[in-house]
Amino acid sequence: MKFDLSVTVINGQKALIVQPAIPDDAPQEVKNALATRREANATGVCPACGAVWTRPSRAERREAARRGDPVHLRMEHEDDCSALRVA
Repeated sequence: MKFDLSVTVINGQKALIVQPAIPDDAPQEVKNALATRREANATGVCPACGAVWTRPSRAERREAARRGDPVHLRMEHEDDCSALRVA
């Protein structure tokens, strides 16, 4: 799978997001799922199920900054979310 990079703003700070590229030859269901994921990643809210980013704790964010590591955000989608329909 290929990826694109996008920039967004999280809590007033620019963030780099690694986004899944949408292949031209993918089935429509996969294209729709990837488009939903891309929107969720860019906005912090999944348009299909309402999932939101879960940020690491303040201590974890500070430790990552101390080490010079990126902070990873998680998004827990509902089991039946269309964003998960990627083969």
